[in-house]
Amino acid sequence: MNQEFNEDASQDVIDSGEEILAPIPEEGSSGSRLHWLLIVFGACVVALLFYLFVLKSPVSQVEQIDPFKDLRGQVHLTLALEAGDRGGRDFADTNEYVFDFESGTIMPIMLEDDNIEITSDLSNDKKFRTYVAAPYDPETPDEYFWASSEIAELYTEDLSSKEITKLTNDESVGKRHPKWSNSGTMIAYMTANEEVYFNEGPLLDTEDWRIHIFDLEGGSTTIIANGVQPFWSPDDKYILYVNSQGLHRYDIASGENVMVNNFASAPISALMKFYLSDDGSRFAWSYPKGDHITLFEIVSWDPFEMKVLDEIFIDGYAATYYPIFSPDNRYVVYQWVDYDEQTDEFFDFQLRVFDTVTKQRKKLVDLEEFDFFAGFTSDWVY
Repeated sequence: MNQEFNEDASQDVIDSGEEILAPIPEEGSSGSRLHWLLIVFGACVVALLFYLFVLKSPVSQVEQIDPFKDLRGQVHLTLALEAGDRGGRDFADTNEYVFDFESGTIMPIMLEDDNIEITSDLSNDKKFRTYVAAPYDPETPDEYFWASSEIAELYTEDLSSKEITKLTNDESVGKRHPKWSNSGTMIAYMTANEEVYFNEGPLLDTEDWRIHIFDLEGGSTTIIANGVQPFWSPDDKYILYVNSQGLHRYDIASGENVMVNNFASAPISALMKFYLSDDGSRFAWSYPKGDHITLFEIVSWDPFEMKVLDEIFIDGYAATYYPIFSPDNRYVVYQWVDYDEQTDEFFDFQLRVFDTVTKQRKKLVDLEEFDFFAGFTSDWVY
């Protein structure tokens, strides 16, 4: 029974209340009594169905009309302006931005002529930001991924005082994807193989990357494995990361490494993008060369268990990547770009959102002025 029928039927019951409350038939009039009982029974059935399928439905009528009306907060991104958009600086214009749901606009967090920011993360209490940055090198204006002849380093920023602290000062290259531990005492990040980074590129093999942990209290860095995109468990006991075999769980205390999912449906590549929800209960996996984003529920961390919840399928030749969950896990924001197979060109770069309840999706903002090869998505905060 659909919702429209339920509403009409319930309204009829309300409008005809006098008929339902008809006088009790005289004793001995069995036919009248049966008729009265059938009317009452029918009204109860209609009321029950209205409650179950309309009032108790997880998808209300308002949500069916506009399930995105209550979207709020900001999504943090790393974006690079297309060539020539700012004084011929080409891809060197890579910096941190936020998309604001209320205004529907993209705004820069920080734009400095001598600095290129590449990926960031907010602390659990949202009081600090960690990010990777490198000075702009005018000798290599086209090499936004190899942004400077100097080494990119890891920084933190106090969002209240705006005080910036440089954490690393070493020769490791390609620092990316810093992630705060939930306690705020450690930051995991990844670096690249120097030989591949400078001479071969584009570093699609996950074995060409290393996972580091920076101890904020001791000021030291430890390499724990080869792989990409580290994420902390809610209790900081484990780190999830991906390498050529699949998804791994690293035990901080024992150093034990366990493969927990091999993602057998596609070859493992650094092009794959992953995201762990703030509460550690949801995991998203996207593969730009594929046609979908897979959403998982993490049932247990120890022993580790996850199951598929949903999939966001993409029509045609479009590519989608960098999915992130809303703080309440209902929505997924992701980057989307279309592809023309005949011309071998990408176009119509967008930020989109998917509602896991209604299965609807919508475009949030046009990103055509930016280069999608240098796009990252890191946080959604209220």
